[in-house]
Amino acid sequence: MKIALLTIGDEILAGSTLNTNVHFLSKHLTDAGYLVCEHRIVSDGAEPLKRALDELFATCDYIISTGGLGPTVDDITRHVVADYFGMGFKKSELVYQDLLARYGSSLDSLEDQATLPERAKILPNTMGTAPGLWFDEGGKVLVLLPGVPSQMEAIFTSFCLPTLINHCPLEEKLFSLSLYFFHINENQVDPFIRELKSRYPAIDFGIYPSYGFLGIKLSAIARDDSSLAAPANEILKKFQAYFYSDTSPNLARALQEKMVKKGLKLGLAESCTGGAFAARLTAIADASQYFMGSVVSYSNHVKESVLGVESLAKHGAVSEETVIEMADGARKLMECDYAISISGIAGPTGGTKDKPVGTIWAAIASKEGTRAMLVPARPHFSRAQMVSYTIDWLMGELLSTIN
Repeated sequence: MKIALLTIGDEILAGSTLNTNVHFLSKHLTDAGYLVCEHRIVSDGAEPLKRALDELFATCDYIISTGGLGPTVDDITRHVVADYFGMGFKKSELVYQDLLARYGSSLDSLEDQATLPERAKILPNTMGTAPGLWFDEGGKVLVLLPGVPSQMEAIFTSFCLPTLINHCPLEEKLFSLSLYFFHINENQVDPFIRELKSRYPAIDFGIYPSYGFLGIKLSAIARDDSSLAAPANEILKKFQAYFYSDTSPNLARALQEKMVKKGLKLGLAESCTGGAFAARLTAIADASQYFMGSVVSYSNHVKESVLGVESLAKHGAVSEETVIEMADGARKLMECDYAISISGIAGPTGGTKDKPVGTIWAAIASKEGTRAMLVPARPHFSRAQMVSYTIDWLMGELLSTIN
C-alpha cells in the first residue's frame, strides 16, 4: 500500500514556513511499516488541489494532507474536497458541543468549524477548532489534517494512525536498517552496493553522505526483517574498519558510549570552533561521565598562558606545531586520557596565500603520543558547515584510535 503526503499552503511554497509536518508524518508512517511514496506541496487554490488529488490517486491508495482546514478566507480545503467527492455539508452536533464547551459561544468560527462534509469521518481535534476528516470514497482514502503542527501531530497519533492500522492492516511491512560509517565516501561504497543490489534485488539500498559520516540504508517490504540480515552483514564485513553505529548517525553519542564503556576521559582545546565542539558533546545526556571540559583558546594569550603553547611566534596559531602543544596542554591541564585540539581559519575572512580559508589543523593527544592532522575541510563551506564537518571528522578519528 502506498501513501502520498500532500501539503497545502502558500506559506510553505514561499519558504516563510518550514514544512515540519511531512517529516513527522513520514517518520511515523515508516515506523509503522507503511510506504510513503511521494511528498507534494500545492498552493491555497481549488484547481491546484484537485489536480494534485487526481495525479496522486493515480498511483497511491491513500493521501494524507495538511493545511487549509481553519476558518479564514484562505482555508478552502474542506470545500474543495467536498466538491471533489460530490458531497454536501452538515452540522456536526458533536463537534459543535465540543467547541462550545472549550471556547464558549463567543467563538466566531463556531458554526463554520462544526459544519463538515456529510460523509466524512471526524477525527477529533482536542487542541484546536478544526477537526481532522477521513474520506473513503470508491476505494480511495483521503485524510485531511490541520496544518498547525501540534494539532496535526495530536490528531494523527491519537486517531489517524490507529484508524489507518485498523482500516489497512499490513501483512507485509516496510522494514529498514541503517548503518553508519566515518571516513568513507560514497564513491568508495557505491560499486560494492551496486554489486549487492544485483544479488539482492528485493532490497532497496540508499547511500546518504553527510558531514564527517556516511549512512547506508537497507529497506524491504516483507513479513519480517530477516531478509536484511545477509546484505547488512556483507556491508559490515566489507567496511568494518569505518563502522560506528547501527542505531544513530550521531557520532557524539557513539563516542560517548565507547569512552564511558572503557572508562576514558576526554578534554578539548578549541580555537576556530569557539566552543562548538564542546556544545556538540554536552548536548548528549550524561556527557559528564567522560567529558572533562574545553578551553576555548580563541586568543593567542590564552593559548600561551593556559595551554602552554610556545610555537606561536615561529609557526602561527594555525599550524601543526601549535595544535600539538594545545592538545598536550589540554590533556595535562584536565588530566584526561585523550585531548583534541583545533585551530584554523574558518572564514569568511582571515585567509592568506599560504593558509587560505578552510585551513584547519587538529591534534589528538593520548598516552601513546600526540599526532596532528590537516583536516580535509572544504573552503566553500559556510562556517557552521565547516565546524560540523571538522567535529564529526575528528570524532571519527578518535573512535578509530580507541580499541
